[in-house]
Amino acid sequence: MSATRLAAALGVLIAALVGCSSDDASRGDAGELFPCDNPGGPCSAHDPCAIRATCGTDGLCRAETLQDCDDDLPCTDDVCEGQGKCSHLPQAAWCALSLPAEGGGTRTVCLEQGARDPGDPCRICDPHKSRQSWSGATGGDCNDGKDCTKNDYCQQGRCTGTFYDCSDTLECTDDICDGLGGCSNDLQSGWCVVDETCHADGAADATGCGRCDAQQDPTGWTPLGQVSGAPRFCTINGRCYLEEERDATGCGVCDPDRGDQAWSTAGDTCVIDGQCVLAGLADRSGCGVCQPLQSTSAYTVVEGKCLIGGECRDQGAISPSQCGVCSTTAPRVWSARGAATTQLLDEAAFQLDSPVDGVGWQASSRRSHDGGSSLYYGSASNGNYDSGAANSGTALSAPFALAAGQRAALMFWLYLDVESAPDHDLLTISAGDQLLWSRSSQLLPDHRYRRWTLIEVDLSALAGQTTVQLAFSFDTVDDWSNGGEGVYLDGMVLFGGCGAL
Repeated sequence: MSATRLAAALGVLIAALVGCSSDDASRGDAGELFPCDNPGGPCSAHDPCAIRATCGTDGLCRAETLQDCDDDLPCTDDVCEGQGKCSHLPQAAWCALSLPAEGGGTRTVCLEQGARDPGDPCRICDPHKSRQSWSGATGGDCNDGKDCTKNDYCQQGRCTGTFYDCSDTLECTDDICDGLGGCSNDLQSGWCVVDETCHADGAADATGCGRCDAQQDPTGWTPLGQVSGAPRFCTINGRCYLEEERDATGCGVCDPDRGDQAWSTAGDTCVIDGQCVLAGLADRSGCGVCQPLQSTSAYTVVEGKCLIGGECRDQGAISPSQCGVCSTTAPRVWSARGAATTQLLDEAAFQLDSPVDGVGWQASSRRSHDGGSSLYYGSASNGNYDSGAANSGTALSAPFALAAGQRAALMFWLYLDVESAPDHDLLTISAGDQLLWSRSSQLLPDHRYRRWTLIEVDLSALAGQTTVQLAFSFDTVDDWSNGGEGVYLDGMVLFGGCGAL
């Protein structure tokens, strides 16, 4: 082998060891050919960029073409590796990385150390870690895509932020984070927020006089009268009620046509002694029935019956003193029997003990059975009989005479609001030293307290006396439980000549 061939062979060997760049002059003279000994067969052109080298008939090896490994990137070293393969190693301080291409797909570009992915700022070119793939960045702004985080930053290739809460705990608001630490709490349609509480459109306030009208004022109560399309209503004791709404008893109804400042009595009820009674219901005796067309304030007495003193009597029944008879013409009181006569005891003619500390017998219009005044034991100013100590007093009627040998009786209406113990708060009726009636011996049933009750007292033992004075005495006995209203007497009538003894 000549010295020239030997030098060429050594050059080829060195090129094979270090590789050959497709755009490098180290390939040598393009016209330089190397000998081969198999004409027509494959041979070694001693050039890693040679493709399909064939031995010629002249014993020289020729490549069909030379491989082009240029990737058009200025930051890469393009190297033919033989067998049609290329390598493109980025140079120091550079990365060759993929980015989205216009029109779709991706493209590889050269990026200097520290460059960040425009689509993901937490990916960075770090040649010390990798020149051909993105490295995770730590530090730098980013957006984690979560509305309720702020101060987002890169941490080992991931974007993370500090959570913050925009919830106002109201179910009627949409709580929105702006991702920068700011919040908005947008009120949903059809709601009001008053005093930090959600109220649906049309909801009423505690008085019923305010409504949530989200269109007019979503942050406060709109007066009922200003609500668009509001129904008719009543304002009673500082509270508003819709038309046909009823009170707690069920007997009072809001009826603006009859008055919008007070309850009207419902047409299917009666209000008796402060209690609501539905139409058709009977009283305890079975003798009285709620008939609103007849009366809304008292039981209507069943035909053929009398309802006297809370007891049901048949027509013609005789009272215990035999001075009264049940007559359906006056079904709530005893009518004079036979030839009996009646005489009204004038309450204004009574002699009254002077009140002590304001408590005692006195004429009063606080309560009355017949709509006028009555005799009252208590305090006109306080409405009770509590003087701070035990107290008592007597009301003495004007004198009257009773026929000899004839039955007689006293009938009157009594309202008691006193202690019900039999030995305290005693009411007695006497004539001189003779005790005629005592509440302690004739205790009323509980359901007759605090309502007007007809009392009958037999005066037959006084027949023939020409000067009779009845003493009505009340004695608390002690200073306990004296907070009730007291005693009322009204409609006192004498029955005389009721029949022979």
